[in-house]
Amino acid sequence: MEYEGDFFAALYPVDAPVCLAQMLNDERLVPLDEDLETDAMIEAATKACAQNEIELLQTPVVLTARGPGLENPEAFNEALEYAENGEEEETEEALVLAELQHDGHDVLVVQTLDPLYVVGKKVEDGKFLVPTDEEIDSVSETIEALVMEFEEAFEDDSDDDFGP
Repeated sequence: MEYEGDFFAALYPVDAPVCLAQMLNDERLVPLDEDLETDAMIEAATKACAQNEIELLQTPVVLTARGPGLENPEAFNEALEYAENGEEEETEEALVLAELQHDGHDVLVVQTLDPLYVVGKKVEDGKFLVPTDEEIDSVSETIEALVMEFEEAFEDDSDDDFGP
C-alpha cells in the first residue's frame, strides 16, 4: 500500500518464525520478557536449538529458525496454547522446538503455527526496511485489513478447488 509517498507491505519471513517463551504457573505459555532476551540468552537458545538440528537466526523484527530438525514436528512436544500478550483471548498453537535454562529461567524456543506478517517499508526494488513506530502505527490497521482480505480470498479460492 502507498502512504504519504512511501510504499509499505506485509512481509512473511522466509524461515520459520520463532520466539522465546516461558510457562507460567497456570500452565500458560507466554513470550519471554524482552528484558531477559540478552545476547547471552539468545546464544544459549541457539545452542539448545542446535542440539535438535535447528539453526536459530537473529533476523530483523523476529527470530527465525531453519534446519532439518523442523521437518519432523512429531519429535516435539504436543502443540501448546501460546498466549501472545498474556491474554487468553489471543491464543494460538505453538510447537516447542527446544528447552533451556539460563540465569535461573526456564525458557522454551517455540514456533507459532499461525502466519506472522511484518510491516516493511520499501526503500528500493525488492528491498524493505523496518519502518519507524509512527509509520507502523499509521499503516498497520490498513495492512492488517488487506492481509485478512487476501487470506479470505485465498481460502475461498482453495475451497473452490477442492469442492464437490
